[in-house]
Amino acid sequence: MINDMKIADLIRKLRTKRGIKRSQLAELVGISESHLNKIEAGSRRPGINTYEKIMDILNVDYSD
Repeated sequence: MINDMKIADLIRKLRTKRGIKRSQLAELVGISESHLNKIEAGSRRPGINTYEKIMDILNVDYSD
């Protein structure tokens, strides 16, 4: 299973690779920028619904 830091790194890398600002992604997902910052720092783990929204927005197949 993927650990919290790998999830954090994956989200941050995909977001920056796609040129999306943290504030933009947070708004699209429906969470605060502060919460997304904590997810990307690895100090918070996204719930499955939040994770699915993030992966959908970043156009990633999260089932892998």
